[in-house]
Amino acid sequence: MRSIKRIFIFSSGGDCPGLNQVLFHLYKMFVQRKIEVYVIYNGLAGIIDPKNVKKLTYDEVHSHFGKSGTFLGSVRDTVTSKKDGELFVDHPLIVQIDSAFHRYKFDAGLFTGGNGSMASMYHVSKYTGMPMIGIPKTIDGDVPFTNFSLGFSSASEYLIQEINRLRSTSHSHGTIHCIQAMGRDAGHLALHAGFSAAATAVLIPEISFDYQELKDCLLARISMSESGRACPILVVSEGVQKLPEDVDNPKYANMGAARYVSVKLTELGLSHVKYSVPGHSQRGAEPTYYDYKRAAIFAVEAVKRLLSGETNVMLSYEGDHVSSVPFEDIMQADTKMVSKRSTLLKYAIDSGIYIGDVS
Repeated sequence: MRSIKRIFIFSSGGDCPGLNQVLFHLYKMFVQRKIEVYVIYNGLAGIIDPKNVKKLTYDEVHSHFGKSGTFLGSVRDTVTSKKDGELFVDHPLIVQIDSAFHRYKFDAGLFTGGNGSMASMYHVSKYTGMPMIGIPKTIDGDVPFTNFSLGFSSASEYLIQEINRLRSTSHSHGTIHCIQAMGRDAGHLALHAGFSAAATAVLIPEISFDYQELKDCLLARISMSESGRACPILVVSEGVQKLPEDVDNPKYANMGAARYVSVKLTELGLSHVKYSVPGHSQRGAEPTYYDYKRAAIFAVEAVKRLLSGETNVMLSYEGDHVSSVPFEDIMQADTKMVSKRSTLLKYAIDSGIYIGDVS
């Protein structure tokens, strides 16, 4: 067993549901083992400012247990950055972080983060020698080597609820509605929510599609309704790109994915095409049962593995089995995208959802 007397915890990257929950479980388990728990506000770089380092108390962590997001504050990592596709490591910043580690006499650290955070912590741990374990979180579902990350379930559930609200109003007015899902360059969130909510079409960055085919699909759905109010719903991932000929056209400037798709469908002769962008409210969704459950499991595994000597790894959750993946492997891996061989993608197609060209 590793001898640990004082640990630190921080959040990195975008916020999501499940972060306050995992923090509560971590705190409770460490305190039960007589280990001091400190938190760093505003990401790891916050450690440089003494105002951002605080010994955690039960009352504080417990008061946030039922809330979404993270009361620690979470910022995009600044240890590494990319310019023209090349990775740059901020070594002077890491030196300052290492000095703070020694100043506070920290023995180990835990954090929540996405694939970028995991890669950055590889450089921090490599230079400083600080034992660290990362817990994956993202509503985008794009962290490699894990099927589940904190936040994805809750964001999916929120999006399903938004789709159902739009279905209700679309039925009232006989409209077609495009709703934009977050996800950056990956379509996991759009696919999971769209399939579950019986969308007419799901458009994601990984799969090309034809606008005439999409129009025909919508008309076919409308024809299924005796009243003509079939209220087709399109779930459009925010990473869906404009057609090449429209990229530099000022007519389409500053258009998000859902708005752009709605305009293109209108240009093809469809009427009453609306769009909706829930935006960052997807990050602030109420945590679901699955995120509460996974937060607890991640915390148990993180504490157990850290105390047993495991270090510099991200926890991977597949089914109900948790394993670990070295930070270095995360750093070298590509972002997890929706595969054309995805089982869920096949289910969506078989259910009649228009996806695009999956050949």
